[in-house]
Amino acid sequence: MFWPLIGDLLVCKLNYWLPPLLLTLNNRYASVREEGCCVLAYLVCSYPFFSRLHQYSRRLLICNLTFALFDAMDCHLETYIADRKDSLVARDWPLYVYYVAKYWPDFAMEWNLLYQRQVLALLQTGLERKIARRNAKAAILYLVRRTKRICPLLTAWRTKDDD
Repeated sequence: MFWPLIGDLLVCKLNYWLPPLLLTLNNRYASVREEGCCVLAYLVCSYPFFSRLHQYSRRLLICNLTFALFDAMDCHLETYIADRKDSLVARDWPLYVYYVAKYWPDFAMEWNLLYQRQVLALLQTGLERKIARRNAKAAILYLVRRTKRICPLLTAWRTKDDD
């Protein structure tokens, strides 16, 4: 976090600001829900701050965030951000994967192989959408390079002439 004093205060007062932030995901206004998602994405991208919050919450933060996001997606299917063409997040959601792959330490990137394949599959679908193509390509390239996983879209097979 850029400002250590604010980070310390936010960690100590987690119970005061995190529940209202999670409640923004269930707001009746789509713009409020979208802004709440952007704030949560910023929190996740700052790994040192996020890990402090996770430890302070007795390792329940990731679980609570996941369930809050799934609940919000289930309640508001009509405004699911990644499906809306006018949403900035529809274009930028692959960047969140890119930021995690770039800034989180190696031990945090040691996901289950199934999760890595699912993330790569989601990014490949992002490549199919014109609005998210550039960001999805950047995220795939960095994730493949960092995790040393094979992505079918980026695999270059040798020709028989090169043998």
